[in-house]
Amino acid sequence: MFAAAAAVSVMSLAVAGWAVMSRNSTDAPSRPVRVALALPDDAKARIGGSSLGISPDGSSMAYVGGPNREIFVQRLDELTPRRLSGTEGAGRPVFSPDGQSIAFNLAGGIRTIPTAGGPVTSVVDSAGTFDWRDAVTIIFEKHVPGQLGLWRVNASGGRHERVTTVTPEADPQLLVEHKRPALLPGGKALVFALVRDANPGELAAVRIGEGKIIELGVRGDNARYLGNGYLAFSRRDGTIAAVAFDPERLRVSGPEVTVVEGVSMTINGNAAYTVAGNGTLIYGPRASGSSLVEVDRSGKATPLLPGPLRYRLPRISPDGRRIALASIERGQVRLDHDIWIYDRVSQTLTPLTSDRMSSAPAWSSDGRMVAWVRDDSVAPGKTQSAIWWQPWNGSLPAKMLAEGASIPVFYPRGGYLLATVWKGVGRRELTRISLSADKTATVLLSQPGHPMARISPDGRWLAYVSSVSGRQEVYARSLTGAAEQYQVSASGGSQPVWSPDGTEIFFGAPGGWLLAAQLRTTPDFTVARRDTLFEVQLGNGIVAADYDVTADGKHFVLSRTTGGGVPILVLGWADEVRGKVERASRK
Repeated sequence: MFAAAAAVSVMSLAVAGWAVMSRNSTDAPSRPVRVALALPDDAKARIGGSSLGISPDGSSMAYVGGPNREIFVQRLDELTPRRLSGTEGAGRPVFSPDGQSIAFNLAGGIRTIPTAGGPVTSVVDSAGTFDWRDAVTIIFEKHVPGQLGLWRVNASGGRHERVTTVTPEADPQLLVEHKRPALLPGGKALVFALVRDANPGELAAVRIGEGKIIELGVRGDNARYLGNGYLAFSRRDGTIAAVAFDPERLRVSGPEVTVVEGVSMTINGNAAYTVAGNGTLIYGPRASGSSLVEVDRSGKATPLLPGPLRYRLPRISPDGRRIALASIERGQVRLDHDIWIYDRVSQTLTPLTSDRMSSAPAWSSDGRMVAWVRDDSVAPGKTQSAIWWQPWNGSLPAKMLAEGASIPVFYPRGGYLLATVWKGVGRRELTRISLSADKTATVLLSQPGHPMARISPDGRWLAYVSSVSGRQEVYARSLTGAAEQYQVSASGGSQPVWSPDGTEIFFGAPGGWLLAAQLRTTPDFTVARRDTLFEVQLGNGIVAADYDVTADGKHFVLSRTTGGGVPILVLGWADEVRGKVERASRK
């Protein structure tokens, strides 16, 4: 009763503030109005990167929420959000320029739906982030080898036209991407993030039809032009900054000023904020922390390790006593990672690395060593990652195990390491590396995306992720026989993990659920059924499984975030930004 009353009162305040702002859009309040938007329990927002949208006139919010991760529309002059049927598993809702439709990512592509609800229309089958600020044109990013860069397409679908071309760098191992486009007024130019390898993005601009990339000299991502001569953008530490920007000359000037702190971001750089044409901001606050929990197959959780660190990619030791995991902290220019060892018996947490560049741990088959990825691309003069290893107790110095490789997975019976090797734009090779002195390497498969591979307990089967069908699915193939692949997931999947007895493959499914595929491997590989286990918060942008399975196959160790979860609406934000930047310029 109290929660319902609170939701009504909070939304009413937002309605009142919006009504005042709407009477005369040229009259800015002396101070911005900030409102936390309480939402019904069955329609709570799923705060994360690219999960929020706002209509151009600032009158409606679209967000991903509810147990099925559907799109909801909340008008600010109404108290109850509307669910848009047919959007299950959606992401990145973006309103059309007239506010009558919403585009969104689904199943690896872009779809549209009327804001009032109705049929879902496919625009692009394979696309990443996108923007829709021009009445007839959607700008989107492609991940297809040979077609990397930004493209445009009519909002009703049809032929794609290239906007930018990814130019190879001097180092062929360096991954370059053009991501998260934002159209500028008039639809003739756009700003986007130029991302080199795993480093933070740098803002760049391009005039549509010309193709020449203009680097703006600003380290940032998720750009939004505010319409009043200022460009907002995100940083890796969860802050939003702004800088004066000329949309005609495509130049920035003056200081970069932090204007919002504590914004939710994904590991791959998507920030949960967006701005309406009238200067209204909506953003998702960052979770205050995370805790490591053990969850049974029904979803009941038992706490293992509280914050304050943010934990990711847990891996259980072969004897079940220890958990190797990565911690994540947000620096201003990049994410800082280190490896920690948690002892379940003594309940102690001990750091194994302290370089702030290490992630993705893996236990050797005998439980004596822990391997991890050190991202040397963030170090001066380095452009690639490497796999290192060390005794779990730090009794010997760390040694490099495989240069130019990442995401280690040890073979269950020892002798070999499975690793992902980057081989230039649009190509990753899943490689078996001998642990003997000669370190013989054998390529098992080659594909554009991260395979997120795991080996079955008997060492005979490989589970991995591929987008060969146009969207991410989980597949399996034999490591001892023919290379035929068998599809495990049915409607999208990622982050596969084998059960200890080899009869199941667990995986994350669109909508935020953990599924279990029941298998038969003789006489032929068959998926007998797929069971939905429980709702799960798996990290976005993570390239390996963000959970692990206990030896009995009945429990899962994973991270759950705490805090955050309620969208924040800021009326009059663009004027506040202008004031902050102007004051900083006068200093």
